[in-house]
Amino acid sequence: MIAIEVLVLALGGICAGQGRTDSADAQDSFYMTYWYTEPEGWHWYRDETLQEEPEEEASRDGESQDAQVWIAPEYGKPPEELTPEEFAAVVARLPVKELKRLTVVLLDRSLEPDATFEDVKKYMILHREVMTRANLFAMAWRDILMVDPYFDWPRTMLPMTALGQDVWALVKQQQQLQMISTAALRCRLVFFYEKGDPFSEAQAQIMDRLAEKHGFRIIRVERSEAEAKGRPAPSYPSVYLVLPEEGSGLRIASGIVPVSEMERRIIRGYELLMRAEALGARKGGGERAEVGTP
Repeated sequence: MIAIEVLVLALGGICAGQGRTDSADAQDSFYMTYWYTEPEGWHWYRDETLQEEPEEEASRDGESQDAQVWIAPEYGKPPEELTPEEFAAVVARLPVKELKRLTVVLLDRSLEPDATFEDVKKYMILHREVMTRANLFAMAWRDILMVDPYFDWPRTMLPMTALGQDVWALVKQQQQLQMISTAALRCRLVFFYEKGDPFSEAQAQIMDRLAEKHGFRIIRVERSEAEAKGRPAPSYPSVYLVLPEEGSGLRIASGIVPVSEMERRIIRGYELLMRAEALGARKGGGERAEVGTP
């Protein structure tokens, strides 16, 4: 579209130029104005934020220049004039902010084609100081985890070791089984299927496995029956988790969903139903809480 508009504009400029005596100059002026000036006009816009970037770059350049003229107070000399021993003594007392600024300068200098051994040595000294401080920080972090269990959430909430993960997986599995058993006592699984559909037949076997493994009561509704009652499912097969006593429920599966994923969705669906039930109780029970499908 823009190309067509540009072509029309160009042709209009040429035709208008033919009606003037200085048509050649006008045409040259048109092209020079349109193609070679700053890109702004009827189909461009000026972005003010883009004009601020050069100022930011300039400020960064200024910071680099400030770092480059940094003088060691003890010796009254810039870093490149210090011996490795003097430089190491100065770096050890630098605050983190100055250390970061000097790291950028020395790294750039060490990567230059004309960098000397002394430039690289000073960067190596600086790098060693950074690693030393990082090691001290890591040791302090480790000691805090050792002496204060409040901060040791990786071990108390989500263990990181292989043994801890095995124990945590066992505990989590037991919690999930308990949650599913509770859901099986209070809830029903409503299974909408279509006769002769291979996907419905595969999901029916999964529903049988859930009933056998956890004791769920499965209510099976064939498509023609659901449509006859005016309550068709949005897709077949579909599975709903419902609380018969409260008259609430939500869809937890559509299509073929394996047993392990069905168990996860049953747990999550039951949590949402309980949350909706608690919300309705806080509101006085006068209204039915709506639950979204996860």
